[in-house]
Amino acid sequence: MPVITYTQEIPSVDSIKVVPVHPSLYEGAYGLTSILGHKTQTRGLRLVRYAPILMVAPIITGPVAIDEPTGSFLNCWRGVVDSAPTAKATFQWRLDGVDIPGETSENLLTLNTMDKKTATCFVRFENNQGFIETESNGIALSRIENIVVDESEFYSITGQSSEPNQNAMILNELLITGLGVEGSITNTDSYSYMITGLGLGNSQSIFELDIYGVRNYAVDSVANLMNPDAELGIANWIISEGDLQSVISAGGVSGPNSGTNFFYGGIAASTKASQTVTLDVPYQVTVDAGETFIGMEWFQNSKSGVDTVHMWLKFLDTNLIEISSDTLFGPIAPKANIWNHMNSGLLQIPMNTRYIQVNMDLAAASGNDVNAYVDDISLSIYAIDYT
Repeated sequence: MPVITYTQEIPSVDSIKVVPVHPSLYEGAYGLTSILGHKTQTRGLRLVRYAPILMVAPIITGPVAIDEPTGSFLNCWRGVVDSAPTAKATFQWRLDGVDIPGETSENLLTLNTMDKKTATCFVRFENNQGFIETESNGIALSRIENIVVDESEFYSITGQSSEPNQNAMILNELLITGLGVEGSITNTDSYSYMITGLGLGNSQSIFELDIYGVRNYAVDSVANLMNPDAELGIANWIISEGDLQSVISAGGVSGPNSGTNFFYGGIAASTKASQTVTLDVPYQVTVDAGETFIGMEWFQNSKSGVDTVHMWLKFLDTNLIEISSDTLFGPIAPKANIWNHMNSGLLQIPMNTRYIQVNMDLAAASGNDVNAYVDDISLSIYAIDYT
Protein backbone atom coordinates (compact mmCIF):
# COMPACT_ATOMS: atom_id res chain seq x y z
CA MET A 1 0.00 0.00 0.00
CA PRO A 2 1.42 3.30 -0.91
CA VAL A 3 2.22 5.76 1.87
CA ILE A 4 -0.04 8.74 1.86
CA THR A 5 1.33 11.95 3.38
CA TYR A 6 -1.04 14.68 4.60
CA THR A 7 -0.04 18.31 4.80
CA GLN A 8 -2.04 21.20 6.30
CA GLU A 9 -1.51 24.76 5.16
CA ILE A 10 -1.70 27.27 7.95
CA PRO A 11 -3.12 30.50 6.60
CA SER A 12 -1.09 33.55 7.30
CA VAL A 13 -2.69 36.50 9.10
CA ASP A 14 -1.82 39.93 7.88
CA SER A 15 -0.79 42.19 10.71
CA ILE A 16 -2.84 45.24 11.50
CA LYS A 17 -0.75 48.26 12.31
CA VAL A 18 -2.27 50.31 15.10
CA VAL A 19 -1.59 54.00 14.69
CA PRO A 20 -2.72 56.89 16.91
CA VAL A 21 -5.66 58.88 15.66
CA HIS A 22 -5.32 62.62 16.34
CA PRO A 23 -8.46 64.58 15.53
CA SER A 24 -7.74 68.28 15.61
CA LEU A 25 -9.45 71.54 14.99
CA TYR A 26 -6.96 74.04 13.69
CA GLU A 27 -7.89 77.07 11.67
CA GLY A 28 -10.90 75.34 10.14
CA ALA A 29 -9.39 71.92 9.20
CA TYR A 30 -10.37 68.62 10.83
CA GLY A 31 -7.85 65.87 9.95
CA LEU A 32 -8.47 62.13 10.63
CA THR A 33 -6.21 59.18 9.78
CA SER A 34 -8.37 56.16 8.76
CA ILE A 35 -7.59 52.62 9.92
CA LEU A 36 -8.07 51.66 6.26
CA GLY A 37 -5.08 53.71 5.37
CA HIS A 38 -6.93 56.53 3.67
CA LYS A 39 -6.59 60.13 4.70
CA THR A 40 -9.72 62.14 4.98
CA GLN A 41 -10.18 65.82 5.68
CA THR A 42 -13.39 67.65 6.42
CA ARG A 43 -13.77 71.40 6.49
CA GLY A 44 -14.96 72.82 9.82
CA LEU A 45 -15.86 76.15 11.31
CA ARG A 46 -12.93 78.48 11.00
CA LEU A 47 -11.79 79.96 14.30
CA VAL A 48 -11.67 83.74 14.37
CA ARG A 49 -9.05 85.25 16.63
CA TYR A 50 -8.05 88.86 17.01
CA ALA A 51 -6.46 91.20 19.50
CA PRO A 52 -8.59 93.48 21.71
CA ILE A 53 -10.22 96.51 20.07
CA LEU A 54 -11.28 99.39 22.35
CA MET A 55 -15.01 100.21 22.10
CA VAL A 56 -15.65 102.35 25.22
CA ALA A 57 -12.83 103.88 27.29
CA PRO A 58 -12.51 103.32 31.08
CA ILE A 59 -14.25 105.81 33.40
CA ILE A 60 -13.47 106.77 37.02
CA THR A 61 -16.31 107.75 39.37
CA GLY A 62 -16.39 108.70 43.04
CA PRO A 63 -15.84 111.69 45.32
CA VAL A 64 -12.96 114.08 44.61
CA ALA A 65 -12.70 114.97 48.30
CA ILE A 66 -10.28 112.92 50.42
CA ASP A 67 -11.96 111.75 53.61
CA GLU A 68 -9.50 110.42 56.21
CA PRO A 69 -9.59 108.52 58.52
CA THR A 70 -12.81 106.85 57.32
CA GLY A 71 -11.62 106.90 53.72
CA SER A 72 -13.39 107.37 50.41
CA PHE A 73 -13.05 105.28 47.27
CA LEU A 74 -12.72 105.86 43.54
CA ASN A 75 -14.08 103.18 41.22
CA CYS A 76 -12.61 102.34 37.81
CA TRP A 77 -15.11 100.96 35.30
CA ARG A 78 -12.94 99.00 32.87
CA GLY A 79 -14.68 100.06 29.68
CA VAL A 80 -15.60 97.77 26.78
CA VAL A 81 -13.39 95.90 24.26
CA ASP A 82 -14.14 93.57 21.38
CA SER A 83 -11.79 90.55 21.25
CA ALA A 84 -11.54 86.83 20.53
CA PRO A 85 -10.81 85.01 22.69
CA THR A 86 -12.04 87.14 25.61
CA ALA A 87 -9.41 89.56 26.84
CA LYS A 88 -8.34 89.74 30.49
CA ALA A 89 -8.30 93.20 32.07
CA THR A 90 -5.64 94.33 34.54
CA PHE A 91 -5.62 97.64 36.39
CA GLN A 92 -2.97 100.10 37.55
CA TRP A 93 -3.86 103.30 39.39
CA ARG A 94 -1.69 106.37 38.76
CA LEU A 95 -1.12 109.74 40.39
CA ASP A 96 0.00 112.49 38.02
CA GLY A 97 0.96 109.76 35.53
CA VAL A 98 3.11 107.76 37.97
CA ASP A 99 2.11 104.21 38.97
CA ILE A 100 0.93 103.75 42.59
CA PRO A 101 2.71 100.60 43.87
CA GLY A 102 0.32 97.79 44.74
CA GLU A 103 -2.85 99.58 43.57
CA THR A 104 -4.03 97.11 40.92
CA SER A 105 -7.70 96.57 41.77
CA GLU A 106 -10.82 98.32 40.46
CA ASN A 107 -11.09 100.51 43.57
CA LEU A 108 -8.68 103.07 45.04
CA LEU A 109 -8.75 104.27 48.66
CA THR A 110 -7.80 107.95 48.58
CA LEU A 111 -5.37 109.24 51.22
CA ASN A 112 -4.22 112.66 52.44
CA THR A 113 -0.88 112.12 50.69
CA MET A 114 -2.76 112.27 47.35
CA ASP A 115 -3.83 115.88 47.94
CA LYS A 116 -3.66 118.12 44.85
CA LYS A 117 -2.82 115.19 42.56
CA THR A 118 -4.74 113.77 39.61
CA ALA A 119 -5.77 110.12 39.79
CA THR A 120 -6.20 108.03 36.63
CA CYS A 121 -6.78 104.33 36.01
CA PHE A 122 -4.56 102.58 33.43
CA VAL A 123 -6.23 99.45 32.00
CA ARG A 124 -4.54 96.75 29.91
CA PHE A 125 -6.66 94.24 27.96
CA GLU A 126 -4.77 91.16 26.72
CA ASN A 127 -5.47 87.83 25.05
CA ASN A 128 -3.25 85.39 23.15
CA GLN A 129 -3.51 87.55 20.03
CA GLY A 130 -2.18 90.76 21.54
CA PHE A 131 -3.09 93.57 23.89
CA ILE A 132 -4.33 97.15 24.05
CA GLU A 133 -3.63 99.71 26.77
CA THR A 134 -5.84 102.67 27.62
CA GLU A 135 -6.25 105.24 30.38
CA SER A 136 -9.37 106.65 32.03
CA ASN A 137 -10.42 110.22 32.66
CA GLY A 138 -8.57 112.02 35.46
CA ILE A 139 -9.99 113.12 38.82
CA ALA A 140 -8.19 115.91 40.71
CA LEU A 141 -8.16 114.97 44.39
CA SER A 142 -8.40 117.49 47.22
CA ARG A 143 -7.99 117.19 50.98
CA ILE A 144 -10.59 119.46 52.56
CA GLU A 145 -10.98 120.05 56.27
CA ASN A 146 -14.53 120.06 57.65
CA ILE A 147 -15.36 123.52 59.03
CA VAL A 148 -18.78 123.34 60.62
CA VAL A 149 -20.61 126.64 61.07
CA ASP A 150 -24.24 125.82 61.77
CA GLU A 151 -26.76 127.69 59.61
CA SER A 152 -24.29 130.32 58.46
CA GLU A 153 -25.43 132.56 55.64
CA PHE A 154 -21.96 133.49 54.40
CA TYR A 155 -21.67 132.40 50.78
CA SER A 156 -20.85 133.77 47.36
CA ILE A 157 -21.95 132.63 43.91
CA THR A 158 -20.35 134.37 40.94
CA GLY A 159 -20.34 133.91 37.18
CA GLN A 160 -23.51 131.87 37.48
CA SER A 161 -25.58 130.75 34.50
CA SER A 162 -28.61 128.66 35.41
CA GLU A 163 -31.63 127.94 33.24
CA PRO A 164 -34.20 126.62 35.76
CA ASN A 165 -33.11 127.45 39.31
CA GLN A 166 -30.35 127.32 41.94
CA ASN A 167 -30.99 126.40 45.57
CA ALA A 168 -28.47 127.15 48.31
CA MET A 169 -29.59 126.18 51.82
CA ILE A 170 -27.83 126.22 55.23
CA LEU A 171 -24.43 126.78 53.62
CA ASN A 172 -21.16 126.88 55.52
CA GLU A 173 -18.65 129.15 53.75
CA LEU A 174 -19.50 128.01 50.23
CA LEU A 175 -17.89 129.59 47.19
CA ILE A 176 -19.01 128.59 43.69
CA THR A 177 -17.44 130.28 40.66
CA GLY A 178 -17.86 129.81 36.93
CA LEU A 179 -20.73 127.38 37.42
CA GLY A 180 -22.84 126.56 34.36
CA VAL A 181 -25.87 124.36 34.94
CA GLU A 182 -28.48 123.17 32.45
CA GLY A 183 -30.60 121.44 35.09
CA SER A 184 -30.50 122.42 38.73
CA ILE A 185 -28.05 122.18 41.61
CA THR A 186 -28.92 121.78 45.26
CA ASN A 187 -26.43 122.23 48.11
CA THR A 188 -27.64 121.00 51.49
CA ASP A 189 -25.83 120.96 54.87
CA SER A 190 -22.48 121.59 53.18
CA TYR A 191 -19.09 122.43 54.64
CA SER A 192 -16.24 124.64 53.46
CA TYR A 193 -15.29 123.91 49.86
CA MET A 194 -14.90 125.53 46.45
CA ILE A 195 -16.15 124.46 43.03
CA THR A 196 -14.73 126.13 39.92
CA GLY A 197 -15.46 125.61 36.25
CA LEU A 198 -18.07 122.92 36.87
CA GLY A 199 -20.35 122.09 33.94
CA LEU A 200 -23.20 119.61 34.35
CA GLY A 201 -25.64 118.26 31.81
CA ASN A 202 -28.35 117.38 34.30
CA SER A 203 -28.52 117.92 38.07
CA GLN A 204 -25.94 117.67 40.84
CA SER A 205 -26.41 117.26 44.57
CA ILE A 206 -23.59 117.97 47.00
CA PHE A 207 -23.75 116.59 50.56
CA GLU A 208 -20.97 116.76 53.18
CA LEU A 209 -18.03 117.17 50.81
CA ASP A 210 -19.02 114.36 48.45
CA ILE A 211 -18.57 116.14 45.12
CA TYR A 212 -18.77 113.97 42.02
CA GLY A 213 -19.67 114.35 38.38
CA VAL A 214 -21.14 112.12 35.68
CA ARG A 215 -19.60 112.65 32.25
CA ASN A 216 -20.94 111.28 28.97
CA TYR A 217 -23.91 109.75 30.74
CA ALA A 218 -27.55 110.77 30.93
CA VAL A 219 -29.74 110.01 33.94
CA ASP A 220 -32.66 107.91 32.70
CA SER A 221 -34.59 106.94 35.80
CA VAL A 222 -34.63 106.52 39.54
CA ALA A 223 -35.20 102.82 40.31
CA ASN A 224 -38.41 102.02 42.18
CA LEU A 225 -36.95 101.20 45.61
CA MET A 226 -39.73 101.07 48.20
CA ASN A 227 -39.41 102.47 51.74
CA PRO A 228 -35.76 103.51 51.33
CA ASP A 229 -35.77 105.70 54.46
CA ALA A 230 -37.59 103.62 57.13
CA GLU A 231 -40.50 106.07 57.15
CA LEU A 232 -42.85 103.08 56.64
CA GLY A 233 -41.22 101.00 59.35
CA ILE A 234 -39.49 97.97 57.84
CA ALA A 235 -42.12 97.42 55.14
CA ASN A 236 -40.86 96.02 51.79
CA TRP A 237 -37.60 94.74 53.34
CA ILE A 238 -37.06 90.98 53.75
CA ILE A 239 -35.06 90.20 56.91
CA SER A 240 -32.90 87.07 56.53
CA GLU A 241 -30.99 87.53 59.79
CA GLY A 242 -31.08 89.64 62.94
CA ASP A 243 -33.41 92.40 64.09
CA LEU A 244 -33.88 95.27 61.60
CA GLN A 245 -35.81 98.14 63.20
CA SER A 246 -37.18 101.54 62.16
CA VAL A 247 -36.46 104.10 64.91
CA ILE A 248 -36.42 107.84 65.54
CA SER A 249 -33.28 107.71 67.73
CA ALA A 250 -30.79 105.09 68.90
CA GLY A 251 -27.38 104.76 70.52
CA GLY A 252 -26.64 108.45 70.89
CA VAL A 253 -27.89 109.35 67.38
CA SER A 254 -30.60 111.88 68.06
CA GLY A 255 -32.38 111.70 64.72
CA PRO A 256 -32.36 110.57 61.06
CA ASN A 257 -30.56 112.14 58.14
CA SER A 258 -33.98 113.31 56.92
CA GLY A 259 -37.61 112.67 57.76
CA THR A 260 -38.48 111.10 61.12
CA ASN A 261 -37.08 107.53 61.04
CA PHE A 262 -33.96 105.56 60.09
CA PHE A 263 -32.88 101.88 59.98
CA TYR A 264 -31.21 100.39 63.10
CA GLY A 265 -29.42 97.02 63.31
CA GLY A 266 -31.26 96.07 66.50
CA ILE A 267 -30.49 93.54 69.23
CA ALA A 268 -28.39 91.00 67.34
CA ALA A 269 -24.81 90.21 66.45
CA SER A 270 -25.60 90.97 62.80
CA THR A 271 -28.65 91.99 60.80
CA LYS A 272 -29.23 91.33 57.10
CA ALA A 273 -32.12 92.61 54.98
CA SER A 274 -32.81 92.88 51.26
CA GLN A 275 -35.28 94.23 48.72
CA THR A 276 -35.64 93.15 45.09
CA VAL A 277 -36.39 95.83 42.48
CA THR A 278 -37.86 95.01 39.06
CA LEU A 279 -35.97 96.45 36.08
CA ASP A 280 -38.51 98.23 33.89
CA VAL A 281 -39.05 96.76 30.40
CA PRO A 282 -37.78 99.82 28.46
CA TYR A 283 -34.33 99.40 30.06
CA GLN A 284 -34.01 95.69 29.29
CA VAL A 285 -32.93 96.41 25.70
CA THR A 286 -30.08 98.72 26.73
CA VAL A 287 -29.10 96.36 29.57
CA ASP A 288 -28.73 93.46 27.11
CA ALA A 289 -26.66 95.74 24.85
CA GLY A 290 -24.24 96.37 27.72
CA GLU A 291 -25.04 100.09 27.80
CA THR A 292 -26.82 100.53 31.14
CA PHE A 293 -25.38 101.36 34.54
CA ILE A 294 -26.62 101.81 38.08
CA GLY A 295 -25.50 103.97 40.98
CA MET A 296 -26.48 103.59 44.64
CA GLU A 297 -26.26 106.24 47.36
CA TRP A 298 -27.08 106.08 51.04
CA PHE A 299 -26.33 107.69 54.40
CA GLN A 300 -24.79 105.72 57.26
CA ASN A 301 -24.02 106.39 60.93
CA SER A 302 -22.88 104.59 64.09
CA LYS A 303 -22.78 104.99 67.86
CA SER A 304 -19.03 104.66 68.43
CA GLY A 305 -17.45 104.15 65.00
CA VAL A 306 -16.82 100.39 65.34
CA ASP A 307 -20.02 98.61 64.19
CA THR A 308 -20.19 98.24 60.40
CA VAL A 309 -22.47 98.86 57.41
CA HIS A 310 -22.19 96.92 54.14
CA MET A 311 -24.45 97.89 51.22
CA TRP A 312 -24.22 95.76 48.08
CA LEU A 313 -26.13 94.74 44.95
CA LYS A 314 -27.07 91.40 43.42
CA PHE A 315 -28.12 91.11 39.75
CA LEU A 316 -30.77 88.46 38.93
CA ASP A 317 -32.19 87.03 35.68
CA THR A 318 -35.84 86.51 34.76
CA ASN A 319 -35.97 83.40 36.98
CA LEU A 320 -34.46 85.28 39.95
CA ILE A 321 -31.21 83.33 39.53
CA GLU A 322 -28.06 85.28 40.39
CA ILE A 323 -26.00 86.49 37.41
CA SER A 324 -23.41 88.32 39.49
CA SER A 325 -23.06 90.57 42.50
CA ASP A 326 -21.12 93.71 43.29
CA THR A 327 -20.06 94.08 46.92
CA LEU A 328 -19.04 97.72 46.34
CA PHE A 329 -16.73 98.59 49.23
CA GLY A 330 -17.16 97.47 52.77
CA PRO A 331 -18.02 96.55 55.38
CA ILE A 332 -17.25 100.05 56.66
CA ALA A 333 -17.45 101.41 60.21
CA PRO A 334 -19.10 104.84 59.78
CA LYS A 335 -17.93 107.90 61.70
CA ALA A 336 -19.70 108.13 65.04
CA ASN A 337 -22.76 110.36 65.45
CA ILE A 338 -22.61 111.93 62.00
CA TRP A 339 -24.50 110.94 58.87
CA ASN A 340 -21.89 109.93 56.25
CA HIS A 341 -22.96 110.21 52.60
CA MET A 342 -21.86 107.17 50.56
CA ASN A 343 -21.72 106.76 46.77
CA SER A 344 -21.11 103.48 44.91
CA GLY A 345 -19.98 105.06 41.66
CA LEU A 346 -21.29 103.68 38.34
CA LEU A 347 -21.72 99.90 38.11
CA GLN A 348 -22.46 98.19 34.80
CA ILE A 349 -25.69 96.17 34.90
CA PRO A 350 -24.89 92.67 33.51
CA MET A 351 -26.69 91.54 30.37
CA ASN A 352 -29.93 89.55 30.94
CA THR A 353 -30.55 91.29 34.27
CA ARG A 354 -34.26 91.63 35.04
CA TYR A 355 -34.18 92.23 38.81
CA ILE A 356 -31.75 94.04 41.14
CA GLN A 357 -31.51 93.05 44.78
CA VAL A 358 -30.40 95.71 47.27
CA ASN A 359 -28.68 94.20 50.32
CA MET A 360 -28.17 95.92 53.69
CA ASP A 361 -25.81 94.10 56.10
CA LEU A 362 -25.27 95.60 59.56
CA ALA A 363 -22.87 93.98 62.05
CA ALA A 364 -21.71 94.55 65.64
CA ALA A 365 -17.97 94.60 66.34
CA SER A 366 -18.77 92.69 69.54
CA GLY A 367 -21.81 91.69 71.59
CA ASN A 368 -25.44 91.55 70.48
CA ASP A 369 -26.35 95.18 69.82
CA VAL A 370 -25.78 96.45 66.26
CA ASN A 371 -25.30 100.20 66.69
CA ALA A 372 -25.00 100.85 62.95
CA TYR A 373 -27.62 102.88 61.10
CA VAL A 374 -28.72 103.55 57.49
CA ASP A 375 -31.03 106.17 55.95
CA ASP A 376 -32.12 107.57 52.57
CA ILE A 377 -31.07 104.78 50.17
CA SER A 378 -31.45 105.61 46.47
CA LEU A 379 -30.84 103.87 43.14
CA SER A 380 -30.33 105.68 39.80
CA ILE A 381 -30.16 104.07 36.36
CA TYR A 382 -27.86 105.54 33.69
CA ALA A 383 -27.33 104.96 29.96
CA ILE A 384 -24.42 105.87 27.68
CA ASP A 385 -24.96 109.19 25.95
CA TYR A 386 -23.27 109.16 22.52
CA THR A 387 -24.44 112.66 21.59
